[in-house]
Amino acid sequence: MKFIKLFLTGIFCFFLTGCLAQAPQIDYTGLDASLNGFDSVNTQFNFTMHNPNMRALSGNIKYSFFVAGQEFFSGQSDQINAPANGQTAFTLRQDISFEKVFGSMAELVNAIAKGQQSIKVRVAGEYRAKALGFIDIPIKIDQEADVSLPDMKAIEAELSRQLQEQIRQGLINLSF
Repeated sequence: MKFIKLFLTGIFCFFLTGCLAQAPQIDYTGLDASLNGFDSVNTQFNFTMHNPNMRALSGNIKYSFFVAGQEFFSGQSDQINAPANGQTAFTLRQDISFEKVFGSMAELVNAIAKGQQSIKVRVAGEYRAKALGFIDIPIKIDQEADVSLPDMKAIEAELSRQLQEQIRQGLINLSF
């Protein structure tokens, strides 16, 4: 009997104090993209998560990267901890190989020569956390951005550098 009273008192306090978990809010804060030489780009989709709850939340994101409308990569983030009544920042990163997107480096050069300046990259997924150990809180994310391609001058400079390196190493002999 004492246990039942204690249990009912606990439930009453739980509802009275508003301890029920509220869904955190995830906001997209921007994209950082940097070329990894001439053959790939590193994308970093940046987010913040605001947790309005009186208890910290912990979970991860299962996500997929899409490039030019095709699924490119899927994975799971590290643990993302959102402090009680607080905010945390997190980033979802992916290197994107131009050769994989375009099929070959020649096709990449062809696309750039025809004026293509960027590719559409999208990250979509869901953050899942357990609040109070049993309340499942799913939050969807879906963000799209344009990622710049290298320009023709950068490609020409890289090709020239690679050619000179191969000549220096004796891999190419230009004597006639």
